[in-house]
Amino acid sequence: MMREQGRGALRSNGAAFEVQIWRFSFSGLCGFLWDFIMNNVPAELKYAKSHEWVRVSGDVATIGISDHAQHELTDVVFVELPEKGRKVKAGEASAVVESVKTASDVYSPLSGEIVETNPAVVANPALVNTEPYAGGWFFKIRFADPAELSALLDAQQYRAQIGG
Repeated sequence: MMREQGRGALRSNGAAFEVQIWRFSFSGLCGFLWDFIMNNVPAELKYAKSHEWVRVSGDVATIGISDHAQHELTDVVFVELPEKGRKVKAGEASAVVESVKTASDVYSPLSGEIVETNPAVVANPALVNTEPYAGGWFFKIRFADPAELSALLDAQQYRAQIGG
């Protein structure tokens, strides 16, 4: 972020005051925000080209959408999750997220059975925006084929995909 500091002196009734002046460059601020968004790609996660993230724990994976995706959507106002027990294939539309701007399918990055959904994100869809990698997750899946994990992107590859 570009930041310039200036100093000035004011005198009032013989007393000296020091004034700090901070000026922020708009382009510097935009660059800072862009870097923040591009760098909010946790290294421990895997990513689908369709912007879902995957956190693996044993044979269960937690699925959500990336920080980049939620920024593109803007304010999320509605989330529809799959039914527990539903069997899905990798690449299949499994949930829906709606924002003030658009509605979008959320695809399952892995094949398997939905074992848990996140009721908190249905009750408070804004969690997708404020906590995309924590409270804003969508569902957990017991994946059927561990080999499908190798088709996902690592953090560095995902950053390259989104232009970071």
